[in-house]
Amino acid sequence: MSNAARQLELGQASPRCEVCGVPVSIKPTGRPRQYCSNRCRQKAARSRHIIQILVSIERMKADLGIEIAIDWSDEDHRVA
Repeated sequence: MSNAARQLELGQASPRCEVCGVPVSIKPTGRPRQYCSNRCRQKAARSRHIIQILVSIERMKADLGIEIAIDWSDEDHRVA
C-alpha cells in the first residue's frame, strides 16, 4: 500500500516540515519525520542553538541588572 493510500485510509493530512512547510513523506515504520531534508533539520538545530544563546544572554543581563540599549538612529546603522 502506498503512503498516499495509507494516508487516505487513515483520514490524515500529510505532515509538514517544521521549517519550510513542505509535505513530509510517511514511512510505514519508525518515528515520524519532522523535517523534509537534512538541510531543514540542520537549520532547525541552528535556530534552537541561537535561541539558547539569546536566552542565556538575557538571563545574565537580568542577573547583573544590566540594561543595554542600542541607538539605531546613528547613520552607520542605516541600511540603504
